[in-house]
Amino acid sequence: MTLEKRLPLHGKQANLAQQRYQAGVADILTLLDAQRTLLGLENDLFNVRAARTISYIQLYNALGGGWS
Repeated sequence: MTLEKRLPLHGKQANLAQQRYQAGVADILTLLDAQRTLLGLENDLFNVRAARTISYIQLYNALGGGWS
């Protein structure tokens, strides 16, 4: 499953963990683990997009593209 598809699912999971914690059904560690997982996925997605952008720039330059 791609990061783009996993992110909303883990976002929902983090929201559910927040609701369960506020209702007193789940402990803080469960909430923090869900938030940590979501943050890790967001970080991974950012890194992938940054690497892709850098690759596009390198390809553009390699093909003789310029900035002016």
